[in-house]
Amino acid sequence: MRKYFFLPLLIILSSFSIGMTADTGASTQTISIPANIGNFQLIEANTGIITIGNDLFVTFDNGKSWENITPAPDQTLRAAQFLDSAHGFAVTSKLNQDQTISFHLFTTQDSGQNWETSQIIRYHSLDPDAAVGSVTLQFLDSDTGWLYLKRMTSSNFNIGKLFQTSDGGGTWQEKSLPAGGEIFFRSSTTGFIVGGIEDQQLFQTIDGGRSWEVFDPSPNETSQISRPFFISGSLGEMVSFERTANGTTLNILGTENGGQEWAEKNRFVLSENEWMTAPIAAVPGEIKILTPDQVITYWQTAELLEIKERNDTENISKFEMADSVRGWALSHQHQCAIPGDPQTCSSSARLLQTQDGGVHWTVIQVPVVLARVATAQSLDYISPQTVPILSRTSLHHGQGFDKCEIPSLSELQIWKNNSPYSVVNLYIGGSARACSNAILSASFVNALSRQGWKFIPTW
Repeated sequence: MRKYFFLPLLIILSSFSIGMTADTGASTQTISIPANIGNFQLIEANTGIITIGNDLFVTFDNGKSWENITPAPDQTLRAAQFLDSAHGFAVTSKLNQDQTISFHLFTTQDSGQNWETSQIIRYHSLDPDAAVGSVTLQFLDSDTGWLYLKRMTSSNFNIGKLFQTSDGGGTWQEKSLPAGGEIFFRSSTTGFIVGGIEDQQLFQTIDGGRSWEVFDPSPNETSQISRPFFISGSLGEMVSFERTANGTTLNILGTENGGQEWAEKNRFVLSENEWMTAPIAAVPGEIKILTPDQVITYWQTAELLEIKERNDTENISKFEMADSVRGWALSHQHQCAIPGDPQTCSSSARLLQTQDGGVHWTVIQVPVVLARVATAQSLDYISPQTVPILSRTSLHHGQGFDKCEIPSLSELQIWKNNSPYSVVNLYIGGSARACSNAILSASFVNALSRQGWKFIPTW
């Protein structure tokens, strides 16, 4: 899917130079604000879990009531997964007194009432592998599971470590990882990674991650693919979003040999005037794609598309279905108290539910968890007089964003007019750069500057 990495920027450069920060040693004040929903899992029709801040909650009545089942309040919650309403797993990290960072697995067999723990791995805090940005946890059963620790990087890089356990987390073995991306195993031996520069390639292993083979399911080099969804045995489908001259085409690709070969089975014009992707969910026999205006259902056995108009305006980034009609979704809302003033902008997440296959969505009330954050007014910023600053470098307090491939001038003009972001990252080189950014030139950067953008050039 389309990747964005948003940066809350305290000190950034203006024009085309290098940004600098410094530790002034000054203390900061903090305030308490409601923490946002981090992730969720719909386990069964009325049962699910959510993470809010550093807390883990479970509901058995579709959100009418919630129970806090956080396994270790003194550690950082990184991921959670339940196999059913009783059996679950959670991963935490902890900074230890010896300046190491350890990752721990917690397991429960009674819906989070009691947890058992074991250490997965420990890094020195200066080890680059310790800088973990996101954690993906997938257990197939109580014994077999995988853990993906994605390095904290910009969107131009996608690297990390993959570990596998066959004894419920008692021991872990590191496996090879050809590329970062969405990781999915359908058996103890067969797994997939959707990766590449813009989620264009499919990597498959049939030996539990010891080796991987790469496939290009879509012949279009500008397409983005989803993970495979298998009906049974070797029969499966995936969704491909194909960039056309002016818009986007949605393709359904099918395989009859477990992912070795893919062929187009259905095609639908998603948009005639813009490039877009959309969140995807699946239940046995059907795949759902949720665009801002429509619910597209692909019936896998009949190979038919059904399109219904959505009756809401929610900005949904992820959804899961318990069956054909009941599901949960995560919606993100962005607003500015003063239009055009990025200092007054904020974002929030809401948990939603549907009872009609995604046509209507309503809000599920979730617990309020207070998070301690530093106030912008209390931060002591570095003064231009304290360090040598080049003539085209300045300090900037505001928000910015980072994308692997720089958008077009017209797209960035829309962002400048309608978002709180005033700074954009520029990938100008580097041997490990994933996106070519061939559009970058002196005239392109000058045009962006005239639009009002400031820049972070990154090598």
